[in-house]
Amino acid sequence: MSASTRHTPSRSALASRTAAIAVTALFAVNGLLLGGYGGALPSLRVKLDLSYSDVAILLFCGGAAGILSMQIGGRLADAIGARTVSLGALPLIVFAALALGFAPGFAVAVVGAVLVGLGNGAMDVAMNALGVQVESARHRPIMSFFHAFFSVGNLAGAGSVLIMSSILGLTGGSIVTPLMIMLAIVGVATLAVLIKITPEAAVVQHTVDGVRTPIPRMAWLFAVMALAFGLSEGTAVDWSPHSTSPRWPTSTRRRARWDSLPSAL
Repeated sequence: MSASTRHTPSRSALASRTAAIAVTALFAVNGLLLGGYGGALPSLRVKLDLSYSDVAILLFCGGAAGILSMQIGGRLADAIGARTVSLGALPLIVFAALALGFAPGFAVAVVGAVLVGLGNGAMDVAMNALGVQVESARHRPIMSFFHAFFSVGNLAGAGSVLIMSSILGLTGGSIVTPLMIMLAIVGVATLAVLIKITPEAAVVQHTVDGVRTPIPRMAWLFAVMALAFGLSEGTAVDWSPHSTSPRWPTSTRRRARWDSLPSAL
């Protein structure tokens, strides 16, 4: 006997086009919010007059919160369903955007980064778990499609720094508040739609005859791979925008445009 589910939702619901659209939207809005966060970091640094050490502390706190949230979020997704965790974590990232947008100083910005970590950690694990169930129900590969839309959302979020700075004529740190308000509005609007269309997910137990099943050895290899991917991706998203800032001292608007590109890529 292997680990099984206590509750199995309608397989037809998970296999539906609506379910695929819902998971795609989850990945896209997650990417959008993270892309905007990463692309806005240089402008946030200017707005709050942060040092690079301050930025490192902010990112460390967000990363630590993400690690904690992934552990809790994964267990909750199995216990109460990936849909519930995905939709419950998204508002945390929305609140994070508002906290960062209206942060008067470093302390509140750290709170915003922690909220990003908490929301993204749980949402990342849960939406992937839901995506696996949708793919299984559809009997054909679709996970790469979901992840592609995370990248599309990431591009849109980071690119919004460029677009808003150009359209509104904002420079330096003045782009942060309107950008974060816009991201929060999009996040809330998307959440309202997702609540209606996201399918219920199976609830999974990890015990066999009352005994907890061990983690497969292969999973530890995947964990090392995930750590490597996260280290490289996190470094690129969080730090590469800062590398362009000192190179464009003559125009803060031009700098905002260039700062958005590394995160977008």
